[in-house]
Amino acid sequence: MTDPVRPNSTAASLTLVAMRSWRIARDNRQPVQPALFAILNEYRAGVLAPTFDSLLRCYEACTGRLMRIGSFDAPRLSADEQRLLDLLESPDRPLSVDERRTKPGLVPSMRVALQSTRLMIRNALTDRDTAYGMFHPA
Repeated sequence: MTDPVRPNSTAASLTLVAMRSWRIARDNRQPVQPALFAILNEYRAGVLAPTFDSLLRCYEACTGRLMRIGSFDAPRLSADEQRLLDLLESPDRPLSVDERRTKPGLVPSMRVALQSTRLMIRNALTDRDTAYGMFHPA
């Protein structure tokens, strides 16, 4: 685990909830998208279920391992949670060397998944919600 959980936006909070719910559903062999839809719909963002499912599957394929998560009552983010939040908040941030070494052919797909997720989050959140900083010009 790394940094304390301090989601700085609705988008970051949604992403964290999606990551943890996705991992739990996968580990329990439940249908992932319905589980994601149910939790995200509480935030009026159920439409993001397929987007997060694709992003997180791509992340695991790119890294060549299961994504590690914290628990819903944990005061800290896992390294994977922090990494994905950082990647979503900073589109030009390079993927780590380990990710490139593990599955270098999937790095472009991961970049597309990140960009698609950013756009879908922006479209799903209302004007009064806060998306990742890149979506709201100063």
